[in-house]
Amino acid sequence: MDKELYEKLKKYINIAYEQKMLKTDYSYNNQFSFFMTISDQYRKENFHSDLLKVILNPSTIQIGNPEYLRKFLNIIGLDMNVFGNNQEIKNYVKVEREEHKVDVLIKYDKPENKKAIIIENKINDAVDQDNQLARYYEALTNDGYEVLKIPYITLFGGKIPDYDNWDNKYKNISNKIFDKTNPLFYELPVSNKEKCLIKFLNDCIEFNKTETSNNNNHLSLVLLEQYKLLLSKLVENTEMTPEEINNIKELFEDNKKEKLIALLKNWEFRGKCAYEYIVNKCTKDDVIHISRIHGSECLVLEKQNNFYEGVYLYPGDSSIQIGFYRANNNWDDSIKKEAEKYLKKICNDFFNTKIESNWIYIYKNWYCVYIEIDTFNSFDEINTKFRKALIELSKFKEESTLGGC
Repeated sequence: MDKELYEKLKKYINIAYEQKMLKTDYSYNNQFSFFMTISDQYRKENFHSDLLKVILNPSTIQIGNPEYLRKFLNIIGLDMNVFGNNQEIKNYVKVEREEHKVDVLIKYDKPENKKAIIIENKINDAVDQDNQLARYYEALTNDGYEVLKIPYITLFGGKIPDYDNWDNKYKNISNKIFDKTNPLFYELPVSNKEKCLIKFLNDCIEFNKTETSNNNNHLSLVLLEQYKLLLSKLVENTEMTPEEINNIKELFEDNKKEKLIALLKNWEFRGKCAYEYIVNKCTKDDVIHISRIHGSECLVLEKQNNFYEGVYLYPGDSSIQIGFYRANNNWDDSIKKEAEKYLKKICNDFFNTKIESNWIYIYKNWYCVYIEIDTFNSFDEINTKFRKALIELSKFKEESTLGGC
């Protein structure tokens, strides 16, 4: 594989893995979501803006806390003390909805030192209006505010307003908002980055758990945790992130499709490759050796007794088959019952896999089950565990478990 294709694949794999782990960590599927249960309003931007105002506003009845705003300032790259201490925040900070049509507007109204943060909410991927951020900035500066930051909230990030097509009269404003050195624009994804909206909520939750002075801790904790869960579910229910889509686009358009398709086809046979690795580890003196059973080549460990002639491994596309074999097809119910019990025990002990009865089947004179290999970390681990499992499986004897026959 050429180096450029390898680097692109590595980048894509890392992003895909991070997204998978994010979903796993938050355990969305089996958790009750209050917001999703009572309404579908969470699909609308206004719903999220209303909730953010409730959380960020230090004056919210019962649950308002200046520390939540300070946590938010930290997330968007500002000094946590930019609005002063907690008392100053309570005295001078207001959080508004739809003032100058801004989704969420944080205002610091201390005389002679007015500051503002413009929050633009695009969680549900609403389109940008013409000159939108520039008009907001102009309105606030005309009111005498210094705009400190413009957090731009999207589900995964990667979306930036098309400011090159703003009207010429907003050219100077766009240069300030998207300044290369110190931009006011701040990309704030719900997830997918170290500093994201879920991280902000988590910081508030952790603070809330340690805070003892607020008698309304439990109420605010429920709100924060349920909103965090809702956002996590929205992330999970999105099929692909923008980063994943972009990587697929790059892989598709780099004129290396033939190599990539060939690689993916080979990947489908990873079970056979792992099996061949085990074969190559065999020695002439090994008790496990290659043999043919009803025309198929497989690795066997012969163990003559009244029940079977041996145990074996056989490759699948993304799995390896393990089981017993015997000279005839006479698998009566009593034999199958005991063999199934032992095969389940081996799979649990060596592969940490709880197999169902319907996974085990008879094929000619094989009594077997396929074990997927994707949970293993390396071919060496596969080799070690399958060989040990095969040896342990061979210890099963009809006369010891069935009482003879």
